[in-house]
Amino acid sequence: MRRQDRSRPNTWRSLVAATTVVAGIASTGAVARATNSSPPTLNFDAAAIDEAVEGVLAQTTTPGAVVLLRQGDTEYLQAYGTRQYGGGAAVTVGDHFRIGSNTKTMTGTVILQLVDEGELALDDPVSDFVPEVPNGENITITQLLNMRSGLHNYSELVSFNRMLDEDPQRAWQPEELVAMGVAEEPYFAPGNGFHYSNTNTVLLGMIIEQITGNSAADEFRTRIFEPLGLDDTLLPALDDPSLPEPHPQGYLWGTNESTALDAVLPADEQEAALAGEIEPNDVTEANPSWGWTAGAGISTAGDLATYVEAMIGGGLLSDELQDLRLDSLEPVEDDNPQAAQYGLAIARLGPLLGHDGSLPGFQSVMGHDPDTGLTMIVLTNLQAAPDGQQTANLLAQTLIPVLYTDPATTPATTIDEPVTATDLAAGEYDEPVEISVGDGDGVQVVFREIVLPPGSRTGEHCHHGQLVAVVKQGELTHYAPVYPDGVRVYQEGDAIIEGADYVHEGVNEGTEDVVLWVTYIIEADEPLAETDLTRCAD
Repeated sequence: MRRQDRSRPNTWRSLVAATTVVAGIASTGAVARATNSSPPTLNFDAAAIDEAVEGVLAQTTTPGAVVLLRQGDTEYLQAYGTRQYGGGAAVTVGDHFRIGSNTKTMTGTVILQLVDEGELALDDPVSDFVPEVPNGENITITQLLNMRSGLHNYSELVSFNRMLDEDPQRAWQPEELVAMGVAEEPYFAPGNGFHYSNTNTVLLGMIIEQITGNSAADEFRTRIFEPLGLDDTLLPALDDPSLPEPHPQGYLWGTNESTALDAVLPADEQEAALAGEIEPNDVTEANPSWGWTAGAGISTAGDLATYVEAMIGGGLLSDELQDLRLDSLEPVEDDNPQAAQYGLAIARLGPLLGHDGSLPGFQSVMGHDPDTGLTMIVLTNLQAAPDGQQTANLLAQTLIPVLYTDPATTPATTIDEPVTATDLAAGEYDEPVEISVGDGDGVQVVFREIVLPPGSRTGEHCHHGQLVAVVKQGELTHYAPVYPDGVRVYQEGDAIIEGADYVHEGVNEGTEDVVLWVTYIIEADEPLAETDLTRCAD
C-alpha cells in the first residue's frame, strides 16, 4: 500500500513484464492466453526455486520471506532467511505478515456480496452513502472499486507521511483519512482516467459499515475468513498495532517522508545499505490503521493461497458477479493496451490474477493463474530494496520464468548479446530451436503461443531487438511505414523474422483467432516493447 501503491501501475509492471505477450502483441478486447487443452506441467524444481529466491533476498537486503507455489496436488512451501535484520530466529511458513493492499480485494469482495444481496448497485452514486464527498453524485461504486473515481490519494501527501513518522502509533479514523483525500483537487473527472487511490477503498469500507451496521472487520470475518477457514487472517482494530505470533519484524529503508515521492535511496545510501554499513528502520508495530480497508490486513501464506483460489476460482460471489469481476480488468493506461490491468478490486499480475500489497515493513504478492492452475504467494519483511524495487514483486517476477517451462507459457528468453536469426524459415516448431549468437554458440529459445481474437489489435509500438514469430493459424495483418505499401499480410505457416525498432501494429482482420508462436530476443537492459514512439526508428 502507501508509497508504491500511489504509483501502483509501476509496481505491477515488474510482474507484467515478466510474462507479457512476447513482442508486445496483445488484444484490447481480450487478454491473450495459451490455448493448451490441458494445463501445462510447471517446473517445481526446488533447487532452481531456492536459488532464485535466495538471489533476490541478497540483492535486495531482504531479511526473510515465505514462498508458496501450488498447482493441483503439487505444492512448494518454504521459508527463507530470518525474522530480524542481520540474523536471529528463522522465518517459518506459518509466520504472520501485514498484507497491505491485498486487503483491497477483501473489501471489494464484501462490496460485491452486498451487490449480490441487493443492498446496493454498482452504479449507485457515492453520495447516497457518504454525502460529504465532493461530486459524489457523479462517482459510482464501480469507480471506487476500479480506481477511476479521480479522488486524490491521501497517502501521497508528504504532509501525511510526515505525520506517520511523527506519531507511528496513531489510530487513524476512516473519516479523517477520506477528509484529507477529498480536500485535494481530483486527478480527473469521474471515469476519465485511472489513478490508484487508497481514498477509494477506505470509502468502500465506510459504506460496508453503513449498510451492514457492523464493523468492516466483523464483515470480513463472517463473510470471508470463517467460511474459508482462514484462522490466521484478520483486519485488526484501529487501535491495535500488534502482529499475532509468530511473526517477523518488518523493515523500511529511510522514513515515510523521505520515501514519500520516491522509494529509491540516494546513491551513497544505497551503497552503504548493500555494504551493511547502515540498517533499515524496524517499523513492525507502526499502526496500520491509516490503511484500514485499503491495506491493514494480516495473514499467512497458507491462508492467502486458500483465499486467492476462492477469489479467482469462485465460491464467494454469484456466478454472474464472479464473471463480471474477472471480465472487469482493463489497462490502466487508456491509450496503451499492453499496460498493467486493474478491475473491480482485482489486478492482473503477468499470468496471475490477484493483487499485491505494500506498506512500511512488508510486501506481498498473491495470485492465481486460472489457465495453468498455479497459485503463488510471496511474503517479505522489507517493503522496498535500497534501489526502490518492491521485494515481493521482484521475487514473483524472478520465479515466473522458473516455473513456466511449457512453450505456451514460457516468457521469451533474454540474452546478453544481439541475435542474428535470418537463416530461420517457416516450419513446424514443436520444440526449442537453436539460434546463432555471437561467435556461433547456440542458445535454446522457447516459443510462446499467444492468441489474437478477431478484431483485436496491438496498438502502435516498437521493439529493440530481434523478433521471431510463426503464424500457426489464421492471418495477421501487419501495418508499418517501412513496408512498400505500408502493410504486409502473414498467413498460416509464415515466419516473421525481423528487427522491429520501427513503429508498427498487428491486427487480426479476419473472423477466426490468429495463433502465433513467438519469441523475442533483446539485448541486455532493453525493454520488451517500447510504447514511447519518439524512441522508435523513423
